[in-house]
Order: sequence, then structure tokens, then C-alpha cells
Amino acid sequence: MSGPAAAQDSGNASKPLPNWALLAEPCMRDHARDLRVAVLLGGTSSEREVCLVSGRAMLDALCAAGDLAPQSVIGIEIAQDGRWILEGETIDATRAIDRLHPETVFMLGLHGGDGEGGPMQGFLKLAGRAHTGTGLAASVFCMDKIRSRQVFVQAGLRVAPGVGLWPHEIRGDLNAQVQRVLALGPGPWFLKPSLGGSSVSMGHARNEQEIVQFLNALPELEPGEGILVEQAIKGVEVTVGLLAAGAEAPTCLPVVEIQPSPGAWFDFKEKYSDSGALEWCPPKNLSPARQEQVQVAARKAWYAVGLSGYARLDFIVPAEGEPVFLEANTLPGFTPRSLFPMAAGVAGLPFNELCVELCLRGWVDHQQRNRSGEEA
Repeated sequence: MSGPAAAQDSGNASKPLPNWALLAEPCMRDHARDLRVAVLLGGTSSEREVCLVSGRAMLDALCAAGDLAPQSVIGIEIAQDGRWILEGETIDATRAIDRLHPETVFMLGLHGGDGEGGPMQGFLKLAGRAHTGTGLAASVFCMDKIRSRQVFVQAGLRVAPGVGLWPHEIRGDLNAQVQRVLALGPGPWFLKPSLGGSSVSMGHARNEQEIVQFLNALPELEPGEGILVEQAIKGVEVTVGLLAAGAEAPTCLPVVEIQPSPGAWFDFKEKYSDSGALEWCPPKNLSPARQEQVQVAARKAWYAVGLSGYARLDFIVPAEGEPVFLEANTLPGFTPRSLFPMAAGVAGLPFNELCVELCLRGWVDHQQRNRSGEEA
């Protein structure tokens, strides 16, 4: 299985949905039909092109959701200058949001800084609007791979030997930083900007010379951004999606195994190209017991940073010992090759229904937050 494309064709909701799906409840199906949804796509991050693909897939899915389709669905592209393109007019975000019904749920087809980094969640929170995915604080935190790594360790998760390098350290004494990487243990090593995603600007170094080459050609970084370097761990690469509504315990989707092409690693091409990595759900090379270990670790990570809505968590499962946590994706991809929709489809929630489900969960989260505020 290489993606959720087949599931995207399913627009009818007549088949039984999983009992954990809100859409399995008749009253929630009625709420889903009453929703007004605005899909945000594009954006200003380095992952803009992926965001356009994800957002268009979400938009098409909601419009083709059959008797579960929301009463209104609109797509809003965020231009590269940050302004919103609403019904053909490019205007600032505040003017755009004021034109939309106050009960609109915003489905975030955004990845990278302006989506996963928290600015959009913060803007929508201040505007009192519902949105899909996790909230502001957890979004900001998970986007920073260096700082969040420390909290995941404190929560008892196993991580690869790693070190955070900062631009001023690299410019001040490059050799000292290279020695810090070598001290992690034998290579290869992965080097990635701490605020990036989709493996954009990520490096893979097999020896000291390649470490130096990467650091000498340091990609342009955001203010406060560093480089997280981790020793590569041998094992089965997997990912697991989780979703929840309100304060409920998160549901784990089936584990997906990722096998990059021979000699490759799971970089941008392997993630999004038709000739990229092979992906299996359920995994081919992981026992049910080991899959359950991954799900247990994923729930631990979810609670450690206060995730909500939905997220996808990545791991390496070595031959022995606990799964090794890699990172949390608070707005995972929704392209035809994306892994979260694939796992949901295997669990019984096709792509169209999944998009409606996430909007419904965003609406439920918003309602619960409003009630909590009133009670306070």
C-alpha cells in the first residue's frame, strides 16, 4: 500500500464506521451536516507545495463526502506574503475571517512553520474560531525538535543519541561542534533544522567530512532555530497516528511501516514521489506485540506535550529494546502518499469520512473549550 488514494474515492457513509469515530453516532452525523468548513492551504513555509496538495485533497474530500458533507465548504489559499485569498480577492487575514460565519471550522491543510509552528492556531484562538488539530502550546512546542526532545526524554521515551547545535556555535568553532557530533557514536547521523518538517533542508552524514560539508553549507534558519543531530538507529521505521476529541483518551490508528528505497533514507523524495518508499499497514516486519509497544509509546508522547485533535508520531523499532521516538507531527500530510490517512483507511475510516471526522472533532474541541471558559 503506497497511500490513501483508493480511500479518497469513497464518498458514501453507508458502511459501518469504527466505534471510536464520532461519525458512528447518529447525533454527531447530524452535527457534521451542519458544519461550515474553511480549508486553509498554501502558506508561507518551505512546505508550501505540499500544503497545496494536502489542502486540495481535503477540500475535494469534504465536497465529495456524500450524505456527511458539511453544509458549506470553502477553500482559502494563504499567499506567500501571508494574506488570504478569499473568493478570488487577496486580503489580510483579519478582514477575511470577519467575512466568514462565526461558527466556521477551519481545517488546517498547512505544514511547516505557519501551520505546525503555532501562528495559525494562535490567530484562530484569539479570533475565537474552531480549527482542526492540536492547540497553540503543543504546536509551538512540538515544532521545536531540540526543546521538545528533552520533555519526551523526561516522560520516559527512548530517543537516539543526539545533540543540538546553534548557529553561533557553528560559526564560532566549527571543529568543536563536529567533535560533539562524533562523540554521539559511530555514524551515520541525521542533521535537521529544529523548526523544519517534511525533511526539507535535512542532511544525512556518513563520516566527518560530510558533517563538515553540511554545517559549512548551513541552510537558512529561522530566528531561535538550531540543528538537531541524531545518530542513526538501525531498525524498522514506523509511524502511528492518534486522534481524540476534547478530553477523551486518544485512539491509536494501526501502525504503518516505512521502507525507503535501497540505499536511501526517508527524505522529501521518498515521502512524496511515486517511486519513493514502500509503506505497509499493518507492518510486514513487526510483530503485533512490538506494534503495541509503539502505540503505548505514542500515547505517552501524546500526553507528555498535551497534544489534542490528531497527530502522527514517528519511531524506529530496533531489534531489541524500546521503540526509539523520532518526532511528533501535529499536522501530518494529507497527500495521496500520506501515512495518517492510509492508517485511518485501514482502521475503517475512508479519506472523505476522515476529513469530516477531523472537522467534527475540531468543532467538539472548540465547544468544550468555550464551556470550560464559561465555567471558569
